[in-house]
Amino acid sequence: MSTDRVRLRDVTLEDADLLDSWDDPAVHGEFNDFGMAHSPAPRETLTAGPLRNEHNGQLIVELVEEGTPIGTVGWHKVMNGPNPESACWNIGISIL
Repeated sequence: MSTDRVRLRDVTLEDADLLDSWDDPAVHGEFNDFGMAHSPAPRETLTAGPLRNEHNGQLIVELVEEGTPIGTVGWHKVMNGPNPESACWNIGISIL
């Protein structure tokens, strides 16, 4: 019996419409509404490769058995001081 129920995978161009549909206040709820304008998935960036680099990134959370995307994990570097050693990672997880 496998216990691997979810996995993280790179966002692909085929996920762009899905990510756009999730960027809706009715979907993400009141606690994820920071008053920012809608930002469509970066299709130009997705054609060049995954949405991750040394400063930030995003992955899809997917059910293994069905291959169904159920959310995202994103991260970006935050500086808490003036020197490079003060960098830390802000990580966010959204599961629908």
